[in-house]
Amino acid sequence: MSNPESRKIETESFGRSVGPSRRGAGGGAKMRDAVGGLGSIVSLWLTLTSNLFLTAGLQAYTLRMVPQRIWLAFNGYLVSVRTNTLEIVQDLMLAAKNEFPISLGDIDTPRITLHTTEHAEALDSGLAIAEIAAQLTPCAARETPLIVKAKGNIEEENILRFWKNLPEATLVADGEMAYLELKESYVLGNPNLGHRFITAACKNKTVLWEPFQTPGRPVRTYLMTSSGVELLADNSDKLANARANSETLYIVDGRAPQQCQAWTLLVTSPQRKHYKDILKESSSSLLYMPPWSSEELEFCKAVLYPDERILPTTLMRRLFEWYGGVPRFVVARAKDQLKKLDGDEEAVLEKMVGDLTQAISGVPMRKIIELHLARSRDGEYSHHVLHLCRHPKKGLRQFQLAWASSQVKNLVFDRFVQEIRSDQAYFLTRISRLDDLRGLVFEVYAHAALRDGGRFQARRLDCDPPSDQSVEVTFPAAERQYFRGYEEVDLPRTDVLWQPTSKNLASIDSLRGPANLFQVTVSEQHAIKHQSLMKALGAVNKAQYQPSPRLYFVVPSDRYFTYKRQPYLKADGKVYTDRLGDVGKVEQWALMIPTGRERPATVKDSEHHAGTKRKAD
Repeated sequence: MSNPESRKIETESFGRSVGPSRRGAGGGAKMRDAVGGLGSIVSLWLTLTSNLFLTAGLQAYTLRMVPQRIWLAFNGYLVSVRTNTLEIVQDLMLAAKNEFPISLGDIDTPRITLHTTEHAEALDSGLAIAEIAAQLTPCAARETPLIVKAKGNIEEENILRFWKNLPEATLVADGEMAYLELKESYVLGNPNLGHRFITAACKNKTVLWEPFQTPGRPVRTYLMTSSGVELLADNSDKLANARANSETLYIVDGRAPQQCQAWTLLVTSPQRKHYKDILKESSSSLLYMPPWSSEELEFCKAVLYPDERILPTTLMRRLFEWYGGVPRFVVARAKDQLKKLDGDEEAVLEKMVGDLTQAISGVPMRKIIELHLARSRDGEYSHHVLHLCRHPKKGLRQFQLAWASSQVKNLVFDRFVQEIRSDQAYFLTRISRLDDLRGLVFEVYAHAALRDGGRFQARRLDCDPPSDQSVEVTFPAAERQYFRGYEEVDLPRTDVLWQPTSKNLASIDSLRGPANLFQVTVSEQHAIKHQSLMKALGAVNKAQYQPSPRLYFVVPSDRYFTYKRQPYLKADGKVYTDRLGDVGKVEQWALMIPTGRERPATVKDSEHHAGTKRKAD
């Protein structure tokens, strides 16, 4: 039997000790003499206990084989984590998320895997780290780190698929809408931007893209090259090098871009803080884009959310009637709210219309006017009310204001009708006659007057020879009703002023029975599209009204006396020269809405504008 003292030395080599040896002078011999036959029993006990401690010592030794630090590698970046508080592999996954917050922060832990080598099987997330200590030992060196892999989130998967298929894209024209068509992806919007994307992909250009992020969340920057798509950290050398390259296409959505040498495209709402610095560059340009049309939004919805349970088309259309062509609200937020409210479409509509109403009610109309007169593009006043759009005749570098929707326009007026009427001179005389906002304010003011009814001065524009003679026409009070298509209009009712929900019905702004069509304008020229007017006349013909229908150009008093007959246009904007058909039967009239700018009547006015009273047909 071996010496117990030697067993003590063995176990100490593993950090464990059987206990101190209690030896006195000659004590060992006396003990053996005293206990006699018990010696073998004691020896057996020492053997068993020392073997027990030896086993515990081996376990302690195994635990100490787990490195104090493990190196992790993800997308070319290295970090190390301490292991003293980690028990299972899943703890290592969580540590990886904490060390790579930009890349892995939004990715669910089950989508993260750990590998001892690039091609090794993933480690089981439930394994104790102590059980795989031998596999993790090489990871103590930065040259052989533990490899972190992650299945990208849905956003990243879509970006990767889009970029991979982009070189095969084609630009497709569908009526007035153009879009990029590529495998499993569609891009709606400006064709020039689409061409730039295709060119960048086909010529192996480098693209940096910073998609929109809600405030408070970290910026995500994607590097898109011929090698694929990579999410970069903000302090990445790759990111710095790409921004320093003038050949890089740098696209930023909804935030101020970094000042750099790359060709920069900023897409943003009219918040000056986002673009004030980039405008200081001599080579920069500020361009204005139109809101999305209802057709574009429905196409977008069909591609992204074809399942009606995720986003009903009816809900999107109803929200479009309030928010206009803003996909962030009528598509994205509508989908999110529907999920949050358990699929209750009416509750979503009530919630989102309530949010819009609150945004509008917080801004006095006078404030909107003042900021517009200062040509402010900033978000000081709510862009839920007025949209900045590209000017239809002056290109992308000029803008004009448009109401977000007919519902918003009428809500604004209904809320502030007393403010407008009580300070009529401020709204309709201080504003320049060429100012587009004057037209917006006048439109709601004129429709309110037409709904209230009463007597109005009107004069025929298309009689031969031309006459300056005014007549007095009378309209009874009417309620307002909206329609989406002319088939909904019931013109035999003369107590209703019908207004379209969409400005796509460009020929008229409203109509009422039995055959009166109204176009409100403050401009000297307002040509009418022949094809659109033909559609409006379909409602008149349905009413089987015999006398000629009238098209009233409803104008402020300072335009009334000089207003002339307006031409009809083709779809391409050229003057219509073919046979007019039913449009030729339409009488053009100017109808005056007093605005407080009436000039005093002269003798000549008395002679040429003497009113003759006549009730409207």
